[in-house]
Amino acid sequence: MKATITLFIVLLALSACNNNTDKAPELTVNKPADLPAPITTCYRYTANRDTIELTVTPTGDSIVGTLAYRLWEKDRNSGAFIGRMKGDLLIAEYTFQSEGGTSTRQVAFKKGTQSFEEGYGDVNATNDRVAFKNLDSLTFKGDIKLQEVSCQ
Repeated sequence: MKATITLFIVLLALSACNNNTDKAPELTVNKPADLPAPITTCYRYTANRDTIELTVTPTGDSIVGTLAYRLWEKDRNSGAFIGRMKGDLLIAEYTFQSEGGTSTRQVAFKKGTQSFEEGYGDVNATNDRVAFKNLDSLTFKGDIKLQEVSCQ
């Protein structure tokens, strides 16, 4: 019995010593409400009955947005894109509706001060996807600049 009481006291003392309050630090996780809302910026080109509209929203490492071409006496097309900034170039995959079908093509826009300018170059078409042959050889004509406008 004396051994049982001694064992009980030792176990009680050890449990008191092991009552360590060291806990793993609590992680603070940002709730969606705590994160700043993404900022969408809108751009437009309008001349000679032609309109091109572009919206750009940064989302982490990616850029998402919409693009619409309403060119006089040509088929309209509009859709969405996802891409990345590479320096001052926005390189994106644009999926759009035109003539009752869905297509995908690569687009490139050069960022300026409150503007974007579309890049042009030789392309390859494979499996219903059009992509530039060489991003380093894109040309930016300068005659069509999409200027920043307020988003509606």
